[in-house]
Amino acid sequence: MSDREFVGARLQLARSFNQVTLTKLAETVSVSFGLLGHYENGLRKQPADDLVAALARALKVEPRFFFEPLPDVWQEAECSFRRRAATPEGVKKRARAHGTLIGLVVRELANHVRFPEYRIPSIEARSLDEIEQAAETCRLNWELGFGPIPHVGRVAERNGVILVQRLRHADKIDAFSRRGPFSVVVLNTARTSTSRWIFDIAHELGHFVLHDGLATGSKETEEQANYFAAAFLLSPKAFAREFRSRQFSWTLVFDLKRRWFVSASAIIRRAYNLGLLDPILYRRCYQHMSVQGWLKSEPYEPEFAGPEWLPSAFQLAAKRFNLTAAALCDRLYLTPEMFSDVTGLPVATDRPAITKPRIVKR
Repeated sequence: MSDREFVGARLQLARSFNQVTLTKLAETVSVSFGLLGHYENGLRKQPADDLVAALARALKVEPRFFFEPLPDVWQEAECSFRRRAATPEGVKKRARAHGTLIGLVVRELANHVRFPEYRIPSIEARSLDEIEQAAETCRLNWELGFGPIPHVGRVAERNGVILVQRLRHADKIDAFSRRGPFSVVVLNTARTSTSRWIFDIAHELGHFVLHDGLATGSKETEEQANYFAAAFLLSPKAFAREFRSRQFSWTLVFDLKRRWFVSASAIIRRAYNLGLLDPILYRRCYQHMSVQGWLKSEPYEPEFAGPEWLPSAFQLAAKRFNLTAAALCDRLYLTPEMFSDVTGLPVATDRPAITKPRIVKR
């Protein structure tokens, strides 16, 4: 590797993704903390080959990984983290590293597969009425009508947002997103609530629509994204008509949940915001849900079809260009284990097992 320059940012990237402290990594590869820090910060340029090999082994990459350019690093100000206020900095750093690595995979795929056009409008909306209008505008632009949205993830992907169903070791994050050269939403599907995943996608779409170029993470921006998600998933007139069609009961709530693909909690909150529940009944509903344990785990969770673009793009690249998972590993200098950690895609065979792929047309 002596003919190429060691890229310290890549060392930091792999270390952050694997949640390895500089102290622990230095101990693992038998080098001083200070010297390793110098390599990571670019103060020393060229580690010995055996040290590079040891770093690669410890961080699940190939030695050449550290000697390639790093074209697009996800920065804090560019990212939206669901539950950001409760998210430790180390977890957010790992999530940003995950996003940067996803970007490397997607950038390689983009050499072979055409991306859906990015068609997420940027709308300045701050009041609740303005956010309602922004959600309706999106439904109209995307020709969704005003009824339930069976697959919000497909809506996002068809309009240029890449979904990734992979966020390991990040219990403090429900989802995160970043609008950039490749706009991505990463879901934490380790959490078992499918209705929450659906709401998370709509929440991140809310950030794309409402907060283009703005810092997120404040209570105000999170509440705005939440309100957008509810307005987008539960169109006011159609939802109100169905909510009023019968006397209020939990049977009604769960019937609506099965039809609209959102949580009972979101239905109760939306009904209150639209004036369909008075404050006393609203509080009693939340008290009942808490007693039943529904605030943590609800019954009648909807089916969830996972991300489609990345698996289908990968399948297309493998079929037409022989760009298999193994070939991607070789090009990106990732071990199969690291590649699977990043993408959620297997590397055990030449052709990954993909359920109901949606082929991306060139």
